[in-house]
Amino acid sequence: MTETFVLETQETDDETMPETTGVVVFFPKDTYGPYELCKAVNKAFLEMKIDKELPPQMFYTYAKKGMLGNAKDTKIITQEQAAAWFDKYLQKNVLK
Repeated sequence: MTETFVLETQETDDETMPETTGVVVFFPKDTYGPYELCKAVNKAFLEMKIDKELPPQMFYTYAKKGMLGNAKDTKIITQEQAAAWFDKYLQKNVLK
């Protein structure tokens, strides 16, 4: 059984919005290739209402260098590696 990356948010600061908890699953597959991961990440950005789109070439380069948590020169990225990379990318480049 694999774990799925889940982002939970609570919206309570805005008086016009009721208190809700949204759960969004970004990486439902067990493994990804660089292009599939790019599509999943860009879809996650859309669902999170983040105006950003990453190019597939970036994921191929990162996979080749082992920067996605995968072994160097391996193009298979596990669900856990994808979720960890996405979280790190969000913290460093989007939510700063």
